[in-house]
Amino acid sequence: MVKCPPALQAVPAVAYSNKCDILRLSGFNPYTTTALVQSLQQAREQLQLEDALQKLDKYRVLILDDFGYVKKSDQETYVLFELIAHRYETGSLIITSNQPFSEWDSIFPNEMMTVAAIDRLVHHANLIEVRSDSYRRKAAMRQMDREQAAALTAAAPPMNKISEADHQGD
Repeated sequence: MVKCPPALQAVPAVAYSNKCDILRLSGFNPYTTTALVQSLQQAREQLQLEDALQKLDKYRVLILDDFGYVKKSDQETYVLFELIAHRYETGSLIITSNQPFSEWDSIFPNEMMTVAAIDRLVHHANLIEVRSDSYRRKAAMRQMDREQAAALTAAAPPMNKISEADHQGD
């Protein structure tokens, strides 16, 4: 059985990273960022967004994984901004993104909302920038290298043994 890391044992999370199984086995109920945003959008449509945001206050940390990975509608982006604004200075957010802040204009519908979201996120934040290939890409490259090596080996003509008779004229 996989044991939840000690740092996560006291931190309920409502979104997940690719360690979702660790959270589930530890009694957590993780949701994807997209599912969380869609749930908040539903609450907004029912005029219950503030109640939904307050229900999330019981979680000390929300993890938004692959932030900006999927293009969201303007309505979904609005509730995402409302979540960020609501959590500002009241609760922690952990956000993973493969996009630098300079490309977040593609996430939010206008520059003003983008700047306001980034401003709230980076104030009091610890930013960790990872500059390396993703482990998925590395694994895919290793697999591709193995497959190419196997294909080259299979396509190579068989090596003939050279006998002593072949070298007598040398």
